Amino acid sequence: MNDRVKKIILAALLLAVFLAAAVWAYNHCAKTQPVTYEPQQQAETPQGVQTAANNAGVHVSPDQAQEVAQAVQEAKPWTPDQVIQTTGAGMTQALANVQQQTGAQVQIVTDPAKPDKPPDKPKPEESVNLNVYNVKAYPKRMLEVTVYRDAADVAYMTRVTVFKRTGYLGPVVSYDADRAGEKVRIGARLTIPLD
Repeated sequence: MNDRVKKIILAALLLAVFLAAAVWAYNHCAKTQPVTYEPQQQAETPQGVQTAANNAGVHVSPDQAQEVAQAVQEAKPWTPDQVIQTTGAGMTQALANVQQQTGAQVQIVTDPAKPDKPPDKPKPEESVNLNVYNVKAYPKRMLEVTVYRDAADVAYMTRVTVFKRTGYLGPVVSYDADRAGEKVRIGARLTIPLD
């Protein structure tokens, strides 16, 4: 391998390490609020979803915000999948438990009795009856780049549903300088979360 390729690979590795450190520092230092209290009417709009995502420090594209807002609208007349009975004192912990169980990055909380106002803070002994919308932010498309010492691959993947799980599927181009014969290979990559 010539010096020019080595320098390019080294620069790409340094850039990847720098970006990873910057993302870690931002996530570690940024003040995020995963739970957002909104009026039901606002939660049903892309702007309301975007506000909740911004509060949680999660990037949501306009298409994703529209999808979530549509899902909130469609969920309104149905019985929720899970009902949690708690009081004002236990509400924060109950929301955190549900967030951890569902893997949601954003929670939007509304008051079904007052759809045009955000929920009031309940008194510690008061029972709580609020709607909670748990949002997992899955982007529609992903670009994945992997760089090794003498190889690299690039994948462009689109969101798909596989075995009732959100995953990503798309073409991948791989380059391996040490490979005998063809150095470039083209294939497909499927990524499915396991938890």
